[in-house]
Amino acid sequence: MVSMKIQTAPQPLPPPKRKMDVPEDISLEYIDARESAQEEPPNLKGVVYEQTTTGDITILKHSGQTTGELPADIPESAVKDGRVVIYVDGIHQEMSEQNRQIKYFLHGFATAGADVNQSVIGIHEGAGKSGFRDGVRIAKVLSMLKLVQHGVVPLEWASKKIYTIDPAIKSVHDEVKQSLLAGRKVQLMTHSGGGAETATALTLLAREGMREQIQENVRVLSLASAAAHKDFVKAGVKKESLYYTGSQNDPVHYLFRHYLSPCDIPSAIGFAADVVRYGYHLLTDKTQQTAYHYHSPDYIFAASVDDQGQRIQRFLDGGPGGNFPLP
Repeated sequence: MVSMKIQTAPQPLPPPKRKMDVPEDISLEYIDARESAQEEPPNLKGVVYEQTTTGDITILKHSGQTTGELPADIPESAVKDGRVVIYVDGIHQEMSEQNRQIKYFLHGFATAGADVNQSVIGIHEGAGKSGFRDGVRIAKVLSMLKLVQHGVVPLEWASKKIYTIDPAIKSVHDEVKQSLLAGRKVQLMTHSGGGAETATALTLLAREGMREQIQENVRVLSLASAAAHKDFVKAGVKKESLYYTGSQNDPVHYLFRHYLSPCDIPSAIGFAADVVRYGYHLLTDKTQQTAYHYHSPDYIFAASVDDQGQRIQRFLDGGPGGNFPLP
């Protein structure tokens, strides 16, 4: 285990010079982090780290260093009541932005945030050269996911290919497998491309014979994931153990909520229709800032508060999941 302390508090950002055509300014930190993200080194693309409730960070494994065997990389300090909490973040953001999201939304520092009251394990996707290239990588992941779901390719070959395309998937696969082998329960939170990575990792585990363990011990909080509700369920996640949410104004959520399969023609037609709809939207909103606003974890958590409080908190506390579309 490599221990390293790093600064986790995001640096103050200058006031935006542009006029923001978004409903509120709650997502400005996310938008600015996306727009200023620089390509990160290879060893951070799939890095596994522990972030404590006080904001301290310890690197557990760099990219490619994980295995699916015990002893577990996740230390006992990150286990509470037999549970580990793992957050797999979205595309094209630096690790400092993932740190902010954990602090705000899983350690309760945001007004509308939740608090898991334990260390969180971050698995960082890693920023590539551009958001476009990161999006292409996730498209390749989804293509491989479909091949694995339908048994079109040998599992061993598919695993190696997928890990080459996206090293973070190997980290998710190995850390979840280790946790299940150690008899731990796993609470995953995914955002954007992290949803595609997690659905793929769980699908590989299910094909490797761990479907029953996933059914009994894995829960998923899916925020605007680039994966459909059915992708998680087919991987073994029980419907009541899956909280699936996103905004109808977010192109990522509204496109990828459709389960893509050659056997599901209605879903494919819905996907194509939404591609046309949001293609027009992006042409008329070239800055994409409105889309980023609705896609941000900031918006999703703020929009998930009801008369009884934070719905997401109730799920993280063990309550039932469901499908929760947002405005």
